[in-house]
Amino acid sequence: MSSDKETTLLSVRSFPTEIHQRLRVAAVKRKMSMAELLAEIVGKWLEENEDNGG
Repeated sequence: MSSDKETTLLSVRSFPTEIHQRLRVAAVKRKMSMAELLAEIVGKWLEENEDNGG
């Protein structure tokens, strides 16, 4: 994720521990922050689902 993009704070409560740990490992393997990886994942999901009512 480029540092010139505008960002906002997102806080998530009651996030499953197992998914958090897997996300952290995936981010480290890709040399990304968890925020960067989540933004990429959510962005792709939104692109794929925009026309599907989501």
